[in-house]
Amino acid sequence: IYTYSALISACEKGGQWEKALHFLDLMQQRGVAPNIVTFGAAIAACGKAGEFDTALGLFEEAQRRGLKPTVVTHTAIITACHVAGKWDEALEIFDAMPARGVEPNSITYNIVIATLASTGQLKKAFELFDDMQRRGFQPDVVTYNGLITSCAEYGHWHKAADLFDELRNRDIQPNANTYTAILAACDAGGLHDKKEEVIAEVLQRGMDIIIPKHPEE
Repeated sequence: IYTYSALISACEKGGQWEKALHFLDLMQQRGVAPNIVTFGAAIAACGKAGEFDTALGLFEEAQRRGLKPTVVTHTAIITACHVAGKWDEALEIFDAMPARGVEPNSITYNIVIATLASTGQLKKAFELFDDMQRRGFQPDVVTYNGLITSCAEYGHWHKAADLFDELRNRDIQPNANTYTAILAACDAGGLHDKKEEVIAEVLQRGMDIIIPKHPEE
């Protein structure tokens, strides 16, 4: 079973979801029953490829077989929701985790927050952002990047700037994605002083990113 799980996991990393399903079928034809790790790898392969319905079907099939989804399994199916832009399904699966005896981890929180934020559900995203911290999980640069990017996209430019300042006050190192997101927010929202401040920081750090310019510049 470990060999098949490894093969399916390799398919996931290689973006070969159909091949992952082939190995899942093949192992059962040969009398080897998949476990939750095997199903999780297949769910991840399908989810990352945008095959949401297939991923969800595998998630439900695993439970029908009496297998208990782990936090990794839940994170895989929520990632599938994220890729497909299905925030309501992501939140439903996340909310059902305690009833299944599974506690989310920081990775699970990050992907649900990213799913909500990227689909414009910012109020719900920030509620979950607060909840993760109340439960002892500290947001990281991935958490902030998702929120800043979505605030920039949906017109909450000052909130994006506040999040950027909050990130730095927590001694979290911004990365190229952070700078790209905050500069987009500054550009769209006319936050010229903040933009100049960020550009100076980018240049000081020698970051290789595209700095947006106004038409008049």
